[in-house]
Amino acid sequence: MKTRRVKAFVITGREIAATARASDISQILREHKVRLIDGSLNLISNHPLWLDPQAAFFSKERRYYWFATLNGSPVIVNRWGGCPGHVFEVFSADHLRTRFRLSDGDPVLLEFPVEILDATKNSSFRKLLKWYSVWSKRERLYYRSFYLRFLWILSELRSGEGRQLCVWLRSQLETIWEKL
Repeated sequence: MKTRRVKAFVITGREIAATARASDISQILREHKVRLIDGSLNLISNHPLWLDPQAAFFSKERRYYWFATLNGSPVIVNRWGGCPGHVFEVFSADHLRTRFRLSDGDPVLLEFPVEILDATKNSSFRKLLKWYSVWSKRERLYYRSFYLRFLWILSELRSGEGRQLCVWLRSQLETIWEKL
């Protein structure tokens, strides 16, 4: 099987995965008989790689899940529709930070079957130019800057994914509101 490797770096997330993805994870556990621990490992790469939503083994309300490997260990990668191509949220049966002795900034190797890559977006000059314009040399700001995340969402709204992103944004705001 052909695969695509991505060097990514560990980063502290916003600690919303446990609550925001809880129903998805419990449904995945029931339907696919996999074992996952609570929480996720957040990763960013220096280059975008878009995954095909149609190739996801599970999806719910614009949240997509694909099988992959991290440093050779099987994992599940999650993204929401419209997510920048350099952001990966990883679920596993193991606590990956402990298993691989990972700290923020440590590199890891994600590996995806080529069948799950979005060939159209990965080869689109316009999509790559937009990504590099917003995120190049600022990849880590995805988890630190609401302003940049908001700009990215606005740019996606202009590209035709507007209605779906508005639904996602509303769910994110509701999650934040519940925490207040």
